[in-house]
Amino acid sequence: MARILVADTDKSVRDLVRLRLSAWGHEVVSFADGQSALHAWHADHFDLTLLAVDLPRVSGLDVLRAIRSTESAYRPTVVLMSDDHRRGEAALAYDLGVDEFVLKPFTLGFLTSFASALLADPAPVAREAVPA
Repeated sequence: MARILVADTDKSVRDLVRLRLSAWGHEVVSFADGQSALHAWHADHFDLTLLAVDLPRVSGLDVLRAIRSTESAYRPTVVLMSDDHRRGEAALAYDLGVDEFVLKPFTLGFLTSFASALLADPAPVAREAVPA
C-alpha cells in the first residue's frame, strides 16, 4: 500500500491517524515537529504527506516550501491541516503548491477517508512537477 507521513503537534491526532491508516494497510510514520518531518521526507519516499501548519521548529508551510523546491520529477501529494483561525494561510499554501488544505477540527473518519481517496486516485500521487 502507501507510505504516509503525518506531522502534527497533537499526539492524539498523530496516533489516531496512524492507527486508522495502518489498519487499512498503509505504512504511516508520524512526527511532532516540522524539522523531524522534513528530515524523514528527505531520507525516504512518501506517497502522501499530512502536515499541520503550526508545527514547531519548522512550520508546515516551510516544510511544504522545501518539498516543492526539491528538484525531482516526482511530485508527492501534500495536505496541510490548520485550525480555523489560521484559515488565511490557505491562499499562501496553495501558492506554495499544496494539494489540499483541511480545516480543523475534523473527524478522524473524514481525514482518513479523505487520505484514502487521495491515495486511490493515481493522478495526485504520480503527478510530475510542473516546470516554473
